[in-house]
Amino acid sequence: MEYPGRLVLHTVCTAIVGCAYVAMALPKVLPAVKDGSFRSLTTFQTTDTYLFACAEIMDGSQLLLDVFGSLPTNKPIGVVVQENNAVTNVLGMLIAYFGWPREIKLIANPEAGPSPKNEPIDPAAFTAIFFCGVTPPATLGPGIRLGSHLMFVPIPETAVPRQP
Repeated sequence: MEYPGRLVLHTVCTAIVGCAYVAMALPKVLPAVKDGSFRSLTTFQTTDTYLFACAEIMDGSQLLLDVFGSLPTNKPIGVVVQENNAVTNVLGMLIAYFGWPREIKLIANPEAGPSPKNEPIDPAAFTAIFFCGVTPPATLGPGIRLGSHLMFVPIPETAVPRQP
């Protein structure tokens, strides 16, 4: 059996908690509303934030879409990351995300020097290779710097396996 007093007490308590929440939030929200620092979310808000945090790339999502749109689709894309570096691993995952539905091959490199230390890269197996926090080997030719920790090396269709 419900008591009418219990319902009233519940309603009053809920109203008090709601008013306290609004009273605590207003001093933080009103200044942002007044100075216009609220902005609408963009299509790539989250991924652009991650790309800027990882590689200091402004509008990185659109940049990566443009890069992927310019590449042939007949071969996979290589992504070389530092093996135990969280920033380069997140960057590599972001590249894989934007590369979908293409095949992406992640290659872990144990250090930041010329890549990779564990096995040579066969450029003929890829349409392009991204290097996240890793220096591309000179044998692949000049890369294109997309951000502070991101290099991109397109592989021409006539690429041959590098010589040791």
